[in-house]
Amino acid sequence: ATTSARQTVLTVAGQSFTILQGGANGSCAVTPIALNQAINGTIAANDCGSLRNPTSPTDRYSFTGTAGQRVAIRADSSIFDTFLYLIDPTGAVVAANDDGDFRTNARIPAGTDLFTLPSSGTYQIEVLPTNGSGAYTLSLSSGSANCSYAVSPTELNLAAAGGNNSFNVTVTGSGCDWAAATNASWITITSGATGSGNGTVNFSAAANPGIARSGGIVVAGQLVTINQAGTGATATGRWATQSSGTTNQLNQVFFLDDNQGWLVGANSTARATSNGGTAWNSFTVGGTLQNYHSVRFLDLSNGWVGGDRMTAITNNGGSSWPRLDFATGTRNRLFPVSTTNAFGVGELSGGGFHANTLIILALGFGGEAPALSTLSNLRDVYFANPGNGWSVGDKGQVFRLTKSGNTFDEQTGATAQNLFGVFALDLCTAWAV
Repeated sequence: ATTSARQTVLTVAGQSFTILQGGANGSCAVTPIALNQAINGTIAANDCGSLRNPTSPTDRYSFTGTAGQRVAIRADSSIFDTFLYLIDPTGAVVAANDDGDFRTNARIPAGTDLFTLPSSGTYQIEVLPTNGSGAYTLSLSSGSANCSYAVSPTELNLAAAGGNNSFNVTVTGSGCDWAAATNASWITITSGATGSGNGTVNFSAAANPGIARSGGIVVAGQLVTINQAGTGATATGRWATQSSGTTNQLNQVFFLDDNQGWLVGANSTARATSNGGTAWNSFTVGGTLQNYHSVRFLDLSNGWVGGDRMTAITNNGGSSWPRLDFATGTRNRLFPVSTTNAFGVGELSGGGFHANTLIILALGFGGEAPALSTLSNLRDVYFANPGNGWSVGDKGQVFRLTKSGNTFDEQTGATAQNLFGVFALDLCTAWAV
């Protein structure tokens, strides 16, 4: 038995057969993807580990290719930094990329060209994060030999009412075939789904009853981003009020993506949304009436809630919440670093505390291990990666945390004011308010 996925390739009479075995972290299912298709996926912390990087969760896809065929592979996400492996029929990595497209999106090959497949057979694609987890779009598109492709414009902004629009495809070369694919259910390609030479892709966008959203159409590896305004709250330089459905004080809100979010507050307030906050539905953490101060999810299944004298965890999307109850202390903020571990800060006996929490639901085991105590209340903690983070609190307390929160480096002199929130990119760059 192994905790990580593994595979081998058997070659018989020149034919290669891939044998894939899942590890303890997941089923390692391989999803077929067709040429000129875009698929939406979600990386979760408990996904099967990558064959090339076993500590990283991954999603796997497969397609059949022929030697000399030209393809482009994209993994686009607004939530995490994507990484791609392309694995040939023998099990060898023939291409890999981190930031081949602008921002943090992975593309094989980097830039705007296409990749030429070296052999015929079944290829695998691994999508994995360099950090974080969440939703992404994988696209596999094709193009002709000795051809280059461009799209114009590369970004379109649409009104909430939707309607018809188009963009142009320009090619360099002769006999340059292409096809268009979209990842968005609200975008319909009405004409120009395939073409040869210069052409136009026409599409329609459905009316948007919710918040602003983005989708895309990919042609020969070239992405056209389509942004649509919403009738609810938008991110266009203004704030719009949404109803939470409660008059209780709210203490924290967390969103996993554009649609799925959770909030918690006083008097055991716990609510979730699946449509970007247009509607909030209550869920029950259980136990006695308490104030909740912290909520954070790793993916759609695994989440943590912290509050007065309690920590709760779910691995089924909030249907049930096994919990730890304490005699004293307030868990102001929990930051989960895995499905079983979270680092917390809070108030205890007038001072502050750091603590590591371990809950293993399968074994019915859980506990909180105290770490560094402080003279004043600690308000927030943020981990840039599972090993390194920052905590802040009253009277200007700032701590840099290393070795999974077991080593503390206090930063002094910045301010004597109370600090309530922190966000960090790494061990050298962080902001506190």
